[in-house]
Amino acid sequence: MIEIIALDFIRSERRIFKNLNLKVGENSKICIKGPIGSGKSTLFDLLLGFEAPTSGQIYIGGKQITKKVISEQVNFIAQNSDLQLLTMEVKKEIEFISRKTITDEIIEFFQLCPFLKRNPLTLSSSEKRRVLLAGVFLSELPYLILDEPAADLDDQWKTKVFSRILESEKTVLAFSHEEIKGLEQLGIEQLQDKDPDRD
Repeated sequence: MIEIIALDFIRSERRIFKNLNLKVGENSKICIKGPIGSGKSTLFDLLLGFEAPTSGQIYIGGKQITKKVISEQVNFIAQNSDLQLLTMEVKKEIEFISRKTITDEIIEFFQLCPFLKRNPLTLSSSEKRRVLLAGVFLSELPYLILDEPAADLDDQWKTKVFSRILESEKTVLAFSHEEIKGLEQLGIEQLQDKDPDRD
């Protein structure tokens, strides 16, 4: 389970979240929707420990988040694919993310065979996204947190990726400005008290 309890977050005297609460049950697939600037990426950062809440608690798998808990339990993809590509070869990147040997099924599903020896930073935006997605879906970690998972994908790839999310045995929490079909949709404003000091 992913659980956020009474989370407040203030940055530079500006309140971003006020008493935000969320429970994501095991194997649930939930999409947090909101327009650009609504705080989705900030909540993503808080869940992964990149930012610390002003008050409140965040639990993943029953444990309060730490770097160790995140490393052992969670795969994630941020909005900017370039920031997560850390190796010099696509095959190595997927195996680094997943901590597993790459499989033919993953290669074929994400259509990456022509790129396995390429430096991932030389690929197109869509291809980079597919490398990251291949890594997290090959991984056996139980939790998957995605910020704009459909970024840089065309409609055909969006459909394929969303289907893969639904078929996954992982607990999935996605943040998106658009609906992800098949996932339970929650507006970010539904999760907190009204009138945080945002524009």
